[in-house]
Amino acid sequence: MSRIVLIVIMASLVAGCAVGRKQEFGSARVDVSTTSKTINVAVLDHRSYVVNHDKNETFTGLSRGGFGNPFDVNTKSGQPLASDMANALAASLREKGATVNIVTLPPSTSDADAMARLATPGGKGLLVELVEWKSDKYMRTKLGFNVRAFVIDPSGRSLGDSRVEGEDDLGRGMTNMDTAPVTSFGQKMQQLLADPAVAGQL
Repeated sequence: MSRIVLIVIMASLVAGCAVGRKQEFGSARVDVSTTSKTINVAVLDHRSYVVNHDKNETFTGLSRGGFGNPFDVNTKSGQPLASDMANALAASLREKGATVNIVTLPPSTSDADAMARLATPGGKGLLVELVEWKSDKYMRTKLGFNVRAFVIDPSGRSLGDSRVEGEDDLGRGMTNMDTAPVTSFGQKMQQLLADPAVAGQL
């Protein structure tokens, strides 16, 4: 067997492993503290390629074949990434004894409208805005992220906010690309919500 044929076969096998990958964000948990009894939660997907409809709301990242050709990775649930993340946050807050309502927001929603939608009498709102969230798997898995969190008062105003932004190297392995970004989501959310500007208000 010639070297070229062998390379093509190996690349085809890698491409096959790259197609149809899924990530399960709804099962993630966040170690978060709250003194609020009622919390409205929303995740607003403001990723530019989702807002302009270049990618579906289920899009979580890319998995590359043997020649670096990209294939979309989507949520395992088939639901929007924002919905999966909101479900994970809501479950984590309920475990702390809070009554949590999930507010669904389309990507076209502005920050101001989102805050108004989250306002609740006698409670707080928690708005998480995805400016960027995309994993990219080739030889290693990279994760680009830019996420903000806002605590909203009963009148719809922000009481405090925090941000995490950057790119992480999550390591090697095909299985790793399915699970490592989910683990990282829990860690990023914990970092956001532990920020004094947010933790002191939530």
